[in-house]
Amino acid sequence: MEAFIRDFKREGTRVILDPVMGDQGEAYATYTPQMCREMKRLVRLADILTPNVTEACILTDRAYRAEGWSRRELQAMAEELAGQGAGRIVITGIEQGAYVSNYLYERGGQSGFVRRKKAAVSRPGTGDVFASLVAAGSINGEPFRKTVEHAADFVKKCLIRSEELEIPRNDGVCFELFMNSR
Repeated sequence: MEAFIRDFKREGTRVILDPVMGDQGEAYATYTPQMCREMKRLVRLADILTPNVTEACILTDRAYRAEGWSRRELQAMAEELAGQGAGRIVITGIEQGAYVSNYLYERGGQSGFVRRKKAAVSRPGTGDVFASLVAAGSINGEPFRKTVEHAADFVKKCLIRSEELEIPRNDGVCFELFMNSR
């Protein structure tokens, strides 16, 4: 992957990396320690990084906890990730009581929370949808905060609709119905 990025990255190309390493404080069973080390190497090549809290902890060698992350702690984690390469970072899926937040960070720019009230249970695939929307917003030149807000709103809408349609949780999130909406 590293060679692919180096071979194809040109001026104006944005490398967007969603590390997909784990969730709920645990690395996925298929993730070996060597794979985690290799992902840390790929982070250096990213322009935009979208780890969830578990992945951000793995990438920064921090202990995971389900809730209670302060702005200062998330800022320090984002700054450490930025020091590894990415200039824009969104740490996703931060549980804050009745809310789920995403912490956005731009090197030399803004940082802060994009918070949405929980609407439904978490489902597989939401991080993929979120990262795709962040990629699209970046390619379209949208401001980073606006892109993250749009992604958070879209995922929330998809989660709600998935529950309404009684789609089994492990089947992921229903996003196709909303692909042409804004």
